[in-house]
Amino acid sequence: MPFLLKVTKENQYFTHYQLKYILPMKSQYAIRLYELLKSYQWNNIEWFFEINSLKKQLNCENYRDFKDFRKRVLEPAVAEINEYTDIKIAWEPVKEGRKVARVIFFMAEKKKADLLDADRAINDALDGQIDILELMQESQDTVKAKFLAENRTERSEGPSKAF
Repeated sequence: MPFLLKVTKENQYFTHYQLKYILPMKSQYAIRLYELLKSYQWNNIEWFFEINSLKKQLNCENYRDFKDFRKRVLEPAVAEINEYTDIKIAWEPVKEGRKVARVIFFMAEKKKADLLDADRAINDALDGQIDILELMQESQDTVKAKFLAENRTERSEGPSKAF
């Protein structure tokens, strides 16, 4: 248990992002690509993946032809990430001969106006299915109610006779 506490306190080996950014995503590849890019974002504005490595990390090795991979995986994932998340990304294929060998991703934090647009897009996409603020409030209310219930029982026993 002490090891787990140490690891969670240091927070240096984990990727952090807000759940609201991935809730409206329909593509499993968008979610995974967002996680990958967020993990490399902290000190980079660009990052590249060898094409076979990227396919393996996205669990889509069945797309042998790059044209299909681009059309069914990369383009929809990038569109969802740009619409719903806190980062903007663009990508560029790098060829060796006639074959695409790697993909370079360019990342940037969104500005406040773009973040507001992303929040609106999230709310529109979820269409009232999940009210994030309501869920957070319910969670807080549950914690507060539990805390108060535990403390009320202690108080109802009367004042402490420690003095």
